[in-house]
Amino acid sequence: MVVAAPYAFALEAEPEEPIIVINEVMVNPDAVSDSRGEWIELYNTSSNPVSLLGWTVTDGKRDMFIIDEDIAISPDGYVVLARCGDPLRNGGVHADFEYSGMYLANGGDAIMLFDKMGAVHDALFYSEERGFTIPCGASLEVKDPFKTNTPSSQWAPSTSVFGDGDFCTPGTCNSWYVPPDPVQKPPRGALFFLFKKGILPVDGFLE
Repeated sequence: MVVAAPYAFALEAEPEEPIIVINEVMVNPDAVSDSRGEWIELYNTSSNPVSLLGWTVTDGKRDMFIIDEDIAISPDGYVVLARCGDPLRNGGVHADFEYSGMYLANGGDAIMLFDKMGAVHDALFYSEERGFTIPCGASLEVKDPFKTNTPSSQWAPSTSVFGDGDFCTPGTCNSWYVPPDPVQKPPRGALFFLFKKGILPVDGFLE
């Protein structure tokens, strides 16, 4: 890891910001229908637990839902938000929250995550025009949650067989993720927050 000198003070002086990212999505399941098998996985990259009570997930248009339960996502932890919370009907996924009012279009859609104060924490815009290939029967996984997930190159179909036969890793580490060397693990806190929001470029502090 290379940290540019002007940002060294910010790492020490700024309080850590919780960073909750969209880590994996099942857009087009094959083992069950979309209405039962779609889900969104969130990952907490910070070292503090975060309550998701009052957070909103939306496509920026008509689809949206609010997390109205006090669900805590632990440090380095995962939360699965699913259209169907019954693992006997949704392909075997153990969901932390069952939602309604949000549908993931197979051809392309948006997923935006807002905290209870209305601040955006992460967003995914997927479509063939943006370079995404939406697989049938496999989730889309982020390769590295500590890097921006905006480009399609940061996403890939899961390679792990799960539950009723689809490829996915709900509630666990993604099949594509290779943990970084602990010494070189990207910093969490203010600098990473700025990077995640696109204020600082990736090359400004990592290589």
